[in-house]
Amino acid sequence: MATHYSTIGPAWLRFWAKHNLNGRDPIVLPKVDVAIKVQEISDLDEHNGRYHTIFVLLLDWVDPSLGRHLMSNQEELDAHVIDFTQHFIPEIELWDYVSGELEYLSGDANDPSTIFQPRIRPPDTAGECNHCTMT
Repeated sequence: MATHYSTIGPAWLRFWAKHNLNGRDPIVLPKVDVAIKVQEISDLDEHNGRYHTIFVLLLDWVDPSLGRHLMSNQEELDAHVIDFTQHFIPEIELWDYVSGELEYLSGDANDPSTIFQPRIRPPDTAGECNHCTMT
């Protein structure tokens, strides 16, 4: 199993403490939408139940601790630099892969922080501006 553990940073914990809630409580952890785009399946081995696949994993969530909803204009939003280690980053686990055969198309497999980098999505039509995504 390959795992990238969730980050629950100090800014996330402070945000929820201001609301008299524990930032580690599952009730406040954001719902993370997950999508998988399979790009290729090859080398099918029915006898051993193995195959090779290339896929893209997409994750989306809203992190209110970013505080971008408090900013008054697009210039402020554009200038706002986010240190995601201070906020929430979801856990990723891959099960049943053959050890040693997991390859990443980006980043350093020995340093998950270089593989899974969150970014902010543009504000949606309802004005939500704390929407995060990872690919």
